Amino acid sequence: MDPLMTFLRQKNPELEPYITMIEQWNQLQEEEVDTLENDSIDVPDDELTVIADKRADLLPAKPVLIKKIKRLEGMVANERSFNEELLRALGACPDCGGDNEDCDTCSGEGVPGFYTPDYDLFLEYVIPAIRTFNMNYQ
Repeated sequence: MDPLMTFLRQKNPELEPYITMIEQWNQLQEEEVDTLENDSIDVPDDELTVIADKRADLLPAKPVLIKKIKRLEGMVANERSFNEELLRALGACPDCGGDNEDCDTCSGEGVPGFYTPDYDLFLEYVIPAIRTFNMNYQ
């Protein structure tokens, strides 16, 4: 299963029907490629009919699905950007936050405070949180 689709299912359960349609569409595309690459394989006519029927059912939804995919890709890009900024504000590895031993940037050691925090991002994200914390826990 595609990690992006798994992530989107977890973050936006209401998108489940669209994600399922996208996965079905991708599966049909893969089946068509496999069929073209292995054209010496005999496929029973009834299976070809089922594939053609599935494709015909999904074809009208393709433009809608493409639009949804682009919107979801934009959402994921925004989340990644925000996470990277927050990790930089905390002085953590912007690629993994110190959670991945295989990380090319920090080898899993880039936990918050490992690097010098980005000054502007620290002022933007951390200082307001500290103020609120201090007001509520003094």
